[in-house]
Amino acid sequence: LLLFACLSSRLAALAWGQRAATRHYVNQRRFPEARCIDGTPPVYYLRPAPQAEAAAHRRRWLISLQGGSSCTVGASAKWPKDPVYSGAASEALVPLDCADRAQGSLGSSAGDPPEKDVSYKEILSPDPARNPVFHDWNIAFGRYCDGSGWSSATDVVASEESVNRTYHFRGAGNVMGIVQSLLAFHGMGVAEEVILHGCSSGAHGALALGDRVRAALPPRTLFAVLADSAVYFENAHPFAVHDPQIWQKYFDQAVFAAARDSKALGFTDLTHALANYDAQLAPFQPSVLQAVYQARRRTTEWLDNVTVYAECTDFVAFALGLRPRDTDYICHSPGFQVAFGTVPVFVLNSVYDSWSNFKKDSSVLCGAKETAAKGMLGREAEAQLAWSMEQRQRRLPGVPAWAFFDHCPHHCMRWHELWDSEGRSTNADYVSEWLSSVRRWHAAVVGGAGRDDGAPGPESHVRVVWQRRGAPPCAECCGPQCWPERQPPPQGRGRCLSGQGVQCARI
Repeated sequence: LLLFACLSSRLAALAWGQRAATRHYVNQRRFPEARCIDGTPPVYYLRPAPQAEAAAHRRRWLISLQGGSSCTVGASAKWPKDPVYSGAASEALVPLDCADRAQGSLGSSAGDPPEKDVSYKEILSPDPARNPVFHDWNIAFGRYCDGSGWSSATDVVASEESVNRTYHFRGAGNVMGIVQSLLAFHGMGVAEEVILHGCSSGAHGALALGDRVRAALPPRTLFAVLADSAVYFENAHPFAVHDPQIWQKYFDQAVFAAARDSKALGFTDLTHALANYDAQLAPFQPSVLQAVYQARRRTTEWLDNVTVYAECTDFVAFALGLRPRDTDYICHSPGFQVAFGTVPVFVLNSVYDSWSNFKKDSSVLCGAKETAAKGMLGREAEAQLAWSMEQRQRRLPGVPAWAFFDHCPHHCMRWHELWDSEGRSTNADYVSEWLSSVRRWHAAVVGGAGRDDGAPGPESHVRVVWQRRGAPPCAECCGPQCWPERQPPPQGRGRCLSGQGVQCARI
């Protein structure tokens, strides 16, 4: 039976056409704002829907933005990593060097092949067993090459060995260039549904640019954002707190890092402001928070011109007494983009994200000390994720916004494999339900029976599914079993083979 199940899954993939996607360049004469870091044109790969499918499926588009962290240039890219200060905040403050990135695929399109198999991402697979929601849609895969999370629109000139070099951070222009190309040259102008998806930095861009992409599409076209693994733990989050003492610990780390980096890079004004910080005297000081945000903006050059939501800027500036310019850093973070976006959205995110929160697999960090440390961070991360969705509920209760928050150590790449606490539905199943909700909402808005401003209707359209709460699960629910051990595998769903990770067995 097991062998038959595996063979059936592979045959299904072949039957649905394991086709490679074809390379296309964004025309820079037509879209001059679109550039990779090194100035080469952005690339997107296109895999049309199977022609045998119904017309409705051929008019559905999934635009997927590739991830790949971010980078900085000049002195801020050169300082060594501090072994004492590591984790999520270190990744934000010590990103990759753009000079190195410009030489490879994450900063240039020079080496992109004519074809690419994008089905390594389960959500882009044409196999309905792996991808029950989008397997028969048109797939456009945007290659990430701007280093700014697809969201900046600036150039930075840096002097390197007495030579000035220009780095292009044009993520926002790249997104719009890809979208406009699909509309102009590939028939997306007659699309009935368009979903902007992203993983990691790609999801960051999808959240940031959702409103602009919506405006570029015909009003009749349904549009929504699907963000996977975008939201990272923010150790200087000013509004979400689970345990004040633990929050203080992470805030102190943020101040320490900002002071260290400001001193190393010669930011004397910030060094002085942060030197006066005394957690015992006043645990939360707006002037110190302002200095932390300024330090992060100055050490990430492309943050000078990123896409942020004006409502977020106004909210944060008023609540914290900051200058609007000093809110760009926090409003650019994905959790705040979830909170202040306006288009329908589904957020897929792990509380214990293996890239941004934990650098090692949790199965090797399951001692009592490690579990306790991760549990403390996890509960603060839960509070931040909950705050984002609560803000969304407060602002736009009538616009569909769903989330599936799991507790397994992964970063993207667990599509249709993670189950809810009852073992009844996967993350993909919930996305399918959300999409049905978006269709009903869109039909009401277009038909004039509803409103698109988020005015409350008879029920809220904001829904959050938590896989579990509390301590990190380690191998308990994320190892050889894909569902709680107390539950039998739901009929027709996947089963992981013990000791082999996620395999192709389908029962």
